[in-house]
Amino acid sequence: MPAQSLPKAKIVLPSVQSIDVAAQTVTLPLRRGHAGAKTVWYIVTDSSDKAAKRGEIYAPLLGNVGTGCAACVEHVQERNGEIDFAGAPHFTPTRTFAPGPTGFPPKSAAPGATATSTYSPFIRIGTSKTVIREAELRLTRRCGTPISVSGAKGR
Repeated sequence: MPAQSLPKAKIVLPSVQSIDVAAQTVTLPLRRGHAGAKTVWYIVTDSSDKAAKRGEIYAPLLGNVGTGCAACVEHVQERNGEIDFAGAPHFTPTRTFAPGPTGFPPKSAAPGATATSTYSPFIRIGTSKTVIREAELRLTRRCGTPISVSGAKGR
């Protein structure tokens, strides 16, 4: 049975390459960057920069992220078209959840991912005071180009 694709006219994020409705997957371009000595891969979904030509959604209010919370935005540098991130998520921990007697609060729980204190999905490049981008999924291993991110089917 062929994949049921969503028509381009129905896709909001311009950088989406395809959406398989039946499999609940979206194909997005990966961007290469660095976190310390590691190569990381990420996607950009939004930008407060109207002139952005990378397929992001123009989100002017994103420029307000960090107002009153400087740590909410990661300041990064761009070198040769690649971003040097200060932090990245760590995806190897296993998420656990054991319900309590009434379900919540849980008897025990542990996150499936952690991050360094310098990580934020919101980045400000260089000395820009106003332009903020949302850069997510900093993978430390390349999963293929392009990457398909599965939906939350059955969760």
